[in-house]
Amino acid sequence: MEAGAILIPQFDNFKGRCFKISCISPDLTMRGTREMTLSERLKSSTKPLHDSAEGHNFQRLLANGLLSLADYGAYLEQLFLVHTVLEKNIKHFGANDKRLASIVGQEQLQESFLKEDLEFLGSNPSSIEPLPVTAKFIRKIEVSAKDNPSSLLGFHYVLLGSKHGGKFIARNLKQKYSFNDAGTRYFDPYGELFMQHWRSFISGLNEAEFSETEDKSIIEAAKETFVAVSEVGSALESRMLERAN
Repeated sequence: MEAGAILIPQFDNFKGRCFKISCISPDLTMRGTREMTLSERLKSSTKPLHDSAEGHNFQRLLANGLLSLADYGAYLEQLFLVHTVLEKNIKHFGANDKRLASIVGQEQLQESFLKEDLEFLGSNPSSIEPLPVTAKFIRKIEVSAKDNPSSLLGFHYVLLGSKHGGKFIARNLKQKYSFNDAGTRYFDPYGELFMQHWRSFISGLNEAEFSETEDKSIIEAAKETFVAVSEVGSALESRMLERAN
């Protein structure tokens, strides 16, 4: 019997008697059902990693405004390095791939927001050194971009999507650090316009045509991004504990 098959009794049309059991594949019973969109597959495939990253202790400290200002700045520095490489590759490969260029608009890019926040905090973006885990992730982005430029959409999906909760983080940070509008631009750069930008990205993602290989590379890149966020948080938290001891 095929794994997961559904048992359906068949009846004798003349005497109304059940005379045998047949196996019908779920694929046949689901024929005509709408296939999941790429964004839906991204969401379902990455949910465990998303939940793990979101529940990481460093993210909890960040979201509640419990990091020192120095540790907050250190986190932004690592994100700046990631966005710089990611967005450079999006622009480079988007010049020859109309899908990339049409899906990721200039307004979705985040590097300038991070640079603005870092300069406000007194950090020089040009002198930032990557943590080993950040350097590893940056290499993944670069290699993945060369192998399959479409994968850049998976990295971008996670980082742009982080703005869903960013406005709440920004609000808490403003209270914690007594910021006005500066210092939290990265987490809430669009205000009420965020969903407009997000829907534009998701719509473009779902409407574009990708090969099976490209599709898988996008999902894999998204997974790697959630892992990297957790690893950066762990590295920074370890550094915090070392200082405390």
